[in-house]
Amino acid sequence: QGDWSSDVVLFRSTIIRGDSYSEALAIKEEIMLLLAKKDFKALDRLISKELKSEAIFLNGKNRHTIYLEKLAEITERYRTRDESVWEQQQQLADEWLKATPKSPVPYLFKAYLLGAKSWVYRGGNYIHEVSQDDLEIFIKLQMQRISFLQEHKEIASKDPFYYVALLKSYQNFDAAKEAYATYKEGIAKFPSYRPIYNTYIAINDQ
Repeated sequence: QGDWSSDVVLFRSTIIRGDSYSEALAIKEEIMLLLAKKDFKALDRLISKELKSEAIFLNGKNRHTIYLEKLAEITERYRTRDESVWEQQQQLADEWLKATPKSPVPYLFKAYLLGAKSWVYRGGNYIHEVSQDDLEIFIKLQMQRISFLQEHKEIASKDPFYYVALLKSYQNFDAAKEAYATYKEGIAKFPSYRPIYNTYIAINDQ
């Protein structure tokens, strides 16, 4: 897969500041409020602004990363197989896409929903404990997530978290070649965005 260790020198040093735990809670509340109001443009502006900041917390994460992680967490609230719940959330994602079609964030949000729904079927059990039917649904939804991200790459990859999301889907398959190509492309495009590097290392340590 290549020598990833040589790539670490690409990351620029940043300023360490703040309490990441309390900041993360505040960010999640802020996102939930803006989603409830359907103020998609304001949410896009916030995340875009944070992407330009190089400040990081003591845990190595910057505010932009926390915004995207908390957005993903919000999609994981629904531990249900009720299709009406997921349809409602997909409708919210579609409204967001319609409001800001040139922003990468609603594409990531829609991909998060596919991932969150897939894990309702996969569960946290060992793979041999998952029923064949549930496993097939999990794989189908994860493949849909990968296809959706790739289909909308031109816009979605404007945000570096696109590469993190894609890597996290590839880890569910025997896709080492695709994961390495995604990692290399991501750090070439966003050399100072450490989560791409961290995610790739994490999925290779499993």
